[in-house]
Amino acid sequence: MNERITVKVERDLEELIPIFLKTRQQDMDGLAKGLAANDFQAMRMIGHGMKGSGSSFGFHPVSTMGAVIESAAIAEDAAAIAEQFEALRDYLSRVDITYL
Repeated sequence: MNERITVKVERDLEELIPIFLKTRQQDMDGLAKGLAANDFQAMRMIGHGMKGSGSSFGFHPVSTMGAVIESAAIAEDAAAIAEQFEALRDYLSRVDITYL
């Protein structure tokens, strides 16, 4: 998929969005390391953080992916985490932000 994804964010969150997106990039790094090391506890914590923060900023798919990552980490399902890792990478590469 190459279609752009537009996320509408309240203008009062504008200063926080770059931090949110940077944190998601750090999550990607952490997930990659977690997958390489089979560190399910670290990946569970990353998923939990994503689940809690995505919707707060208007990025609902991030919360959904985080919930799946958290559950998959509890189940020690590396394949499911890897699938969500790729979904997150794709999502972040296509997201455009419009401030309201």
